[in-house]
Amino acid sequence: MSTQPDVAIVGAGIAGGALATVLARAGLDVLLLERQLEYRDRVRGETMFPWGVAEVLEIGLEDVLLGAGGGYASTLVLSDELFASQGVDPLALPLDGLVPGVAGQLNVGHPQACAALADAAGDAGARVVTGVSDVAVTPGSRPSVAFSPAGAASEEITPRLVVGADGRASSVRKACGLDLEETEARVMLAGFLLGDASQWPDGQNCMTVERDWFVLGFPRPGGFVRVYLAYSVAAKDRFSGAGKVDEFMHVLADSGALPFIDPFAGTRPAGPLGAFPMTDTWMDTPFVPGVVLAGDAAGWSDPTLGQGLSVAMRDVRVLSEILRDGPAWDFRPYAEERGERMRRLRACLEVTVATRCDFTDRGRARRAAFNQALATDPRFLQIQMVGLTGPHAAPEEAVADEVVDAVRALGA
Repeated sequence: MSTQPDVAIVGAGIAGGALATVLARAGLDVLLLERQLEYRDRVRGETMFPWGVAEVLEIGLEDVLLGAGGGYASTLVLSDELFASQGVDPLALPLDGLVPGVAGQLNVGHPQACAALADAAGDAGARVVTGVSDVAVTPGSRPSVAFSPAGAASEEITPRLVVGADGRASSVRKACGLDLEETEARVMLAGFLLGDASQWPDGQNCMTVERDWFVLGFPRPGGFVRVYLAYSVAAKDRFSGAGKVDEFMHVLADSGALPFIDPFAGTRPAGPLGAFPMTDTWMDTPFVPGVVLAGDAAGWSDPTLGQGLSVAMRDVRVLSEILRDGPAWDFRPYAEERGERMRRLRACLEVTVATRCDFTDRGRARRAAFNQALATDPRFLQIQMVGLTGPHAAPEEAVADEVVDAVRALGA
C-alpha cells in the first residue's frame, strides 16, 4: 500500500470500520488504524432504530451486521406503571415498515459489530492495522499521520484526508484544536448483558418506566438481552462496588411494569456491568483542513436516547457520498446537516428526560399528563417518534423549543 492513501481513518469502531468498508468498496485507497488488538464489551450501544437501519441499507452494510450476530426486533413494547391507573394497556408498536423498506430495529453486539466491520474493510481492500500506538495527526492541506504498529517500526503517511473516528476522547480532535459543547449529566445509565434469556419474547424490544427506573431491553439472537437502567444522577453510586451485579439483578427481579412474565427468569451475566453519567455533546464545525471527524469524535447523542449507532451510520453515509463525488471535498454540508440532526435529537432527549427520567412526584405528574396529551397534541407524538423514524422526518414545529417547554410545563 502507498504511503499516500486517499483516506486514513483513525479508529476502527462502528463509524470508522463502516466508513472504511464503504470507501474501500468504492475503490478508494484506505488505511484503517485501531489501537485495540481485540474488541471488548465496554457496555456500548447495541441497538439501531429504524432510521439508522435505513442508513445501513443505503450504504450496503446490513449483511455485515447480521453476520456479526445481529437480529431484528419487529415490535417495541412501551409500558409505564401509570398505564393501569389510566386504563391503558402496554403499547406494542410495530417496527416492521415504520420506515419504508426497513424490517425493524436492529440489535447487534457492539464488539462483534466492530470486528465484523473491520474485517469487511480488509476484505474490500483497505489496509487494516490493529494494535497501533503513538498515533500523531498533523492537520493541514497536506495532513500526516504517524503511528507505531504492534511489533513493527513506526510509520508516517501523508493521506489526502484523515478521518478521526476515535471515539469520545478523540486524540485526533485534540490535535485539531477542536472543542465540544457538553451538557451537564442528569441521568445515569447502567448496562448489563444477560444470557440464557429464554423467557424474553423473540423480536420484542421494551421500554418501561417504573418507580425510579427507565428500563430498556434489547434482545438479540443466541438468547442474549442487553438491559439498561436509567436513573437519577443523584443515585450515581447505586451500581458500584462488589455487590453491583446482585443489586442490578435485584432491581430487574423486582420489576412489575414489564409486560412479560418473568422475562429475567434463568438469565445469567454474560458481560460486564457498567454505569456512566449521560451527557450530550456537539460542535458546529467537525473539520479542519485535511481532517474531518465522524461518530462520537464529532460529538455524541446522550445514550439515554439510544441513537449512537444510527448517528454513526448517518455520518458514514453523508461522508462517503462527499468522498466519492470527486476531488473537491467540501465538508460544510456535512457540518450543517449534522448540526441540525444533533439539535433535533437534543430536543427529543429533553422530552425523554422530562417524561421518562424524572422520578420525582413532579415528574410522575408530568408523565401522566404527557401520556394523556399524546392523543390531543400531534407535536408530542411527532417529537416522540424522532428516535424511531429519524430527526429529519419530524416537521420543524415538532422539534422547536416551544414544544420542549410545553412538555416541561405539563402536570404543574
